[in-house]
Amino acid sequence: MNNKGANMRVARQLLRCVLMFTLFALAACQQPSPLASSSTTPALPSLSLHRNHVTPGTDPLFVRVTFAETTTYEQAIASLQAVGQREYPWTCDDPRTPVPPPLAERRAAFARSHFLLIDYPSDAQLNQLATLPQVTSIDAYPSYMCP
Repeated sequence: MNNKGANMRVARQLLRCVLMFTLFALAACQQPSPLASSSTTPALPSLSLHRNHVTPGTDPLFVRVTFAETTTYEQAIASLQAVGQREYPWTCDDPRTPVPPPLAERRAAFARSHFLLIDYPSDAQLNQLATLPQVTSIDAYPSYMCP
């Protein structure tokens, strides 16, 4: 009986070891739950960066800044000035005249389209514009020569 009792103890210890090994193996292979919070989960980018559709470092010639429909022309101009930019008043590159279209024309165009063009913006300026609540989108604008 002694021999049989010793064998039973060894068998139980072996079973415990196998069970523990199996539990550790399962725990190591288990994927984290998508609902579980983790300190290693990367933070989502700010919502404002989702408005900026210009790839960083591309140095676009022209960028279209679209504003909310409730934004006035004057508010849009002030937003550009706040980040060190100014309106590019033409819709093409290398205009035939250095004189921009009249202010009334630019206001009317803004009222229809709700966007202004800027030229040679930096990544920092675009990211600053994207944080403004009245800015809804920032996109590269294809340039073409003026007729």
